[in-house]
Amino acid sequence: MTLRYVLKRIARTPWTSLATLGLAAALCVLLSLLAATKAKQEQALDMAYDDMEIRCAVASADGVRTEGLRLIGAMERLVYDAYGLADYVERLNLKTTFVVRLGRMDIDVGDLPTLSAVTGLDAAPELRPEYGVSFEFLPGYGWEDMQSAEPVLVVSEAIMDKCWLELGDQYKLSLRYALYFPDSLKLSEEMRPFLVIGCIRGMAAEAAYCPFAYLQQAAVAEGQYLYSESASFILKDNRKLEEFRAASLACFDAPDATASHSAYGPFSLVIQDKLFLETVKGLTRDIRLCEALTPAVCVLCLGVGLCSGLIGVRARRGKLVLMRCAGTPRRKAFALMLLEQALLGTLGALVGACAALAAGYGPSAFAAAGVCAACFAAGAAVVAALFDSQSVMALVQAKE
Repeated sequence: MTLRYVLKRIARTPWTSLATLGLAAALCVLLSLLAATKAKQEQALDMAYDDMEIRCAVASADGVRTEGLRLIGAMERLVYDAYGLADYVERLNLKTTFVVRLGRMDIDVGDLPTLSAVTGLDAAPELRPEYGVSFEFLPGYGWEDMQSAEPVLVVSEAIMDKCWLELGDQYKLSLRYALYFPDSLKLSEEMRPFLVIGCIRGMAAEAAYCPFAYLQQAAVAEGQYLYSESASFILKDNRKLEEFRAASLACFDAPDATASHSAYGPFSLVIQDKLFLETVKGLTRDIRLCEALTPAVCVLCLGVGLCSGLIGVRARRGKLVLMRCAGTPRRKAFALMLLEQALLGTLGALVGACAALAAGYGPSAFAAAGVCAACFAAGAAVVAALFDSQSVMALVQAKE
């Protein structure tokens, strides 16, 4: 009987009921949007911590990473042994470039081909995809072979065409001198045989790449140090960025823009974390905004439920007073008022949840519907309790 009576009351005031339903649906969609946005931003934040690369480069005293920075001896000791930063380092990228002679061909001055000893693709920034290059490898080989000590070679398309090479060929190179510090690093100019395992398509320069470990091994055999002209690495755990920054400042000199360039040190460390920090800051700001707006929308739901309850009670005040005068128990009168508003709020929240789900806000839409319906019911309960707390005489006098 109670539910039937409530449904009749709702049907007799269609415009008021539709307005309440619409408000409940709109607030439910808004709550769903906030919840979905927060979840999406939290997922993006986790991806930023896990997937974004924070590159760190050893630089000169002025903080500028320049070619020809003479890093003495085995660069691994600078990071791993001497300063104990190994826990923060993903993998050290080293590079040394030599001017070479291609086979027995005479090369004109100014058109000197180069051979770069690298630890991997990350050690050669000129090979990044944005420069329009692509790679073709002999089956079973790839850039990971640059981490070995094998005499393998990846050459540019210009060298492939000039020397009539094919993948899998054995090719000999003669090292003439180190490009950036010729007086301090000279290996024998004997012809060194390499296996051509890859070609760099779209690269017009005459350049080749071999494993850093191979030339390092050759340098040790000849009683030389293999200096590296550049060194960089990727931070292993982005969540330890600040911890790493403090540790690195205790080990490297802070970059000084007024310092003169020195090829022999002291060394500084450039941490390329601007994009990461801006990304994290923006995502964190959005998450906090969603967290702040959610309670505000809940309060708004409560207020709308309260106002809707007041409007409903005022519209039916005369009949409610007659019911009380006729001996209707307070509990039943309370239930009638509460059920009507709670039912409208619940139906509106369900409509909003379906709309939010169709918009792709995910399962959080139903949680938002529950919160919205509860807030509407709470607001209606406050109004019903206030009406129910008054005596019949007070209600009659107020009506008069």
